[in-house]
Amino acid sequence: MKCIVCFTEDEFQKKLKRRCFGIDRFENKITKYRDLYIDELKHLQSVSKCSCIYRNTLPLYVEWTDDFLRNIQNNIQVVENTFDELREIYLSYISQSNKIALDKFWTFLTNNNLLNRFEGASSYIRLLFRARPKDYSYDSKDIKELFHIPFNKRQLIGNKRFSITGQPMLYLSNSILSVEKELGIVVDNLAFAGFIPRYSYYDKQKVYEIKNMIFDLLYKSLPGIVQAGCQISYFQDHITPNYKSIIVDIKKSILAHILTFPTENKDAFVSEYVLPQMITTALLEHYYKGIIFPSTKDFNDLTCNKINNEHEMNIAFFVNYNKSQNIDTGLLDSYFYYTMNGSEKLNLTIQAIKKRFNSIVTKNKESNRNNNDFIIPLIHMKKQIDSLTKSKLNCQDYYDSKCGKIELEFYMKMAVELDKYIH
Repeated sequence: MKCIVCFTEDEFQKKLKRRCFGIDRFENKITKYRDLYIDELKHLQSVSKCSCIYRNTLPLYVEWTDDFLRNIQNNIQVVENTFDELREIYLSYISQSNKIALDKFWTFLTNNNLLNRFEGASSYIRLLFRARPKDYSYDSKDIKELFHIPFNKRQLIGNKRFSITGQPMLYLSNSILSVEKELGIVVDNLAFAGFIPRYSYYDKQKVYEIKNMIFDLLYKSLPGIVQAGCQISYFQDHITPNYKSIIVDIKKSILAHILTFPTENKDAFVSEYVLPQMITTALLEHYYKGIIFPSTKDFNDLTCNKINNEHEMNIAFFVNYNKSQNIDTGLLDSYFYYTMNGSEKLNLTIQAIKKRFNSIVTKNKESNRNNNDFIIPLIHMKKQIDSLTKSKLNCQDYYDSKCGKIELEFYMKMAVELDKYIH
């Protein structure tokens, strides 16, 4: 039997979803996933008795997670109803009309207060990556060639999870490995670019988050809180989830899992993209700038510490139409950006990168200026380096792999440029 922590883990939920593969209608996949989810949920045991890597016997942690488990098991009907609501919205789309489905989805989101989940800029101001297949038809050193597909080439824009055919969005990933997996093209055949959102621009903007918030709390936050001696209880309401927020917590969690349902086939119509594309419409009407979401790809070839690792996360920024330019120049101006110029030797070391980062931090401490645009991404990248340093990609140290070596090149490009701005 599983515990609440290993049950909520993304990898386990992906396994449940993949057990639905082979079913020929998405509405039936949702029903099958619902049944698998509920069956597992009913039989979960205490985290103190589980044999998984998340097993924990700290009394306060066990008390909190046991109380949460009992509460969610007492609300099985809410779980079932949430799956059924989302299934009904999808059915309305395919059997009635887009408008009817959108109205139902809008009601679901607003009635359950699910449109207020925006990420603070400080959490995603970091070096993000994008790529396109290498060929000789474009200049890979020109950042515009590695930006969103231009407006005069809309015919090349295919159906994506959060955007429809012909509508450009800027999809970025937290790691080179994630880009490789999203595109399904080996790293040697890709031309890469790096983008850092400017904190001064995005600080007051809204970016929606689709995250596994329950797992993040149970594994990434709660153990540290308990170990620090904090006196907490599931029946206090200053930490979410808590006994008062259970219905919203359930709906948020299931919505995130359905929006990131992996695709089995990518034909002209992709049923798994219907609900994600509808939430894009809702977010645009609420003046959001983008969406943060986890990859649906398989990362089993990477072994890593999951506490501080965000390498699987992606972010899609909405693109504004420009009638005189073929790209959203305002969006481009909201980033620092970098490309590879051919001089990269792919021999940088982690030590060299950290030394450069530490030098910049020291310089910033002596500065009287607000350097958040430059320091926040650097801190995030230092954290990512630390979390991936001991990771293995196909049994090879991550930063000895081609993906890792390319990342280090971009880290140095970032450090060299940001260093110029701090004085």
